[in-house]
Amino acid sequence: MARGDRPLPLFVLLGTGLVFFACAMILISFCSPNWLEKDKRTPNQFIKIGLWEVCFDGYRHPTYQFDRVFTGCRWIFHRDMYIIREYIEPSWFKAVQVFATLGFLTILVATGFTVAIILETCAGSGLAIFYIVHAGTLAISCLCMTIGIIIFGVRGDDRDWMPSPQFNHFSWSFALAVIGAVAELAAASLFFVQALRENREQKLRSAPMRYPPNGLHQQAPPAQQHQPYYPAKQQQPPISTITKSTSKEDTV
Repeated sequence: MARGDRPLPLFVLLGTGLVFFACAMILISFCSPNWLEKDKRTPNQFIKIGLWEVCFDGYRHPTYQFDRVFTGCRWIFHRDMYIIREYIEPSWFKAVQVFATLGFLTILVATGFTVAIILETCAGSGLAIFYIVHAGTLAISCLCMTIGIIIFGVRGDDRDWMPSPQFNHFSWSFALAVIGAVAELAAASLFFVQALRENREQKLRSAPMRYPPNGLHQQAPPAQQHQPYYPAKQQQPPISTITKSTSKEDTV
């Protein structure tokens, strides 16, 4: 069902821009290794870490019995990282990865819905429901990202995790995740408001017209238009009455 020549509403245009912006922010945050980073002015064996990558500079794990030095950036699931994988990925960090992945997947679905709106593939009576589904998808993504952000924000500077936590700080990847979640919330609100407006407009269009439009007058039914006029016939008195009145006159 196509929308035709009807332009996109303002709320839909703003929400569309916010969806693409949020998708870009979350994509960069999801792939970049800069959620937590060391202060460059201080010596530290830890350099930075993201959701899927960690960087060290001559790090030796204290509980590992062999003298193994970790230098450079590695994928967390790399075969060389299996020795310290439990140290890098505690249970709370795995929860952050899970919620961030769910948020990333749902924002991709929401971006697909946005493309469908731009291509005008949905219109008519189902448009309001489509906007509500779109807003719900954005809200789910925002919720997942918010949970992951809160967990990482609370436990990111844990003293039992990365070395020298007093010299570590949250970096720009973490900030992009926060910005993306806020943009998702704003976009979800806009699409939800537009769904309410679309539903109200559909009710107004489907309601019966009780009064004629301004400037038009009600016309008589076709059977009553140009009907010829016939005068009413005078009622003639009965013949018996005329006979009686005539006999009285003759008697007089």
